[in-house]
Amino acid sequence: MGELMLRCPEFSDWWGDHRVLRRTHGGKGYRHPLIGELHFSYESLQPPGGPDQTLCVYNVGRAPRPPRRWRC
Repeated sequence: MGELMLRCPEFSDWWGDHRVLRRTHGGKGYRHPLIGELHFSYESLQPPGGPDQTLCVYNVGRAPRPPRRWRC
């Protein structure tokens, strides 16, 4: 944080004004050594009355095809 504040005056202003935005939804990818590429969508939610808590829900859009040796 300190380095960002020193190198980027805009960041210091954003941080001081709390205009740093939190991502509440999107997509992420992961490469598993056996299965291969996995793609997730996510949504993060804050419950009413619990501003210090965040629930993150990850969903896999389509199940990846298993490697050939896993097939029956």
